[in-house]
Amino acid sequence: MRQTTDKTSQGGAVLIIALVFIMILTLLGVTAMDSTILETKLAAYAQERSWAFQIAEAGLEQANDSLDAELKKETASNAFTNGIYTHSGLNLNNIKRANEVKASTSSTQVEYKGNFGVPRGAGQTANSVTKIQMMYYETQVTGHSTADAASVQINLRSGMRQAAPK
Repeated sequence: MRQTTDKTSQGGAVLIIALVFIMILTLLGVTAMDSTILETKLAAYAQERSWAFQIAEAGLEQANDSLDAELKKETASNAFTNGIYTHSGLNLNNIKRANEVKASTSSTQVEYKGNFGVPRGAGQTANSVTKIQMMYYETQVTGHSTADAASVQINLRSGMRQAAPK
């Protein structure tokens, strides 16, 4: 006895299973692509943040060097005790990165916070009075990863003790 199969009774079950399988693979591919895009954005943001930190650090170093140079002048020591010290030379502008992207610092300022005790032996010779004063300054700078408004910004603060002539 031979059994015959009716071709019309299959109803396309293989086609439905194949379509469900393709849909699942498509969803997995889209999810993996979204995850990759997110990871790329996070890596780019971390790189921009690192660049902004380096720029702010360079601005902080420049501000501290500028303050150090000014305080070594005999006449400058009293000028900084009046509060905030700023001038245009403290900001770094148009620092070129790869692909001609420019970075900068802004709102760089050095603020006088007060005098404090001179460490023993500093600025003293035998039978003399202390000829220096110790001053405390706080430097604050903002670094920008790019020159546009959408750049990453990092704010850095640093304290600086400085010996200055009386």
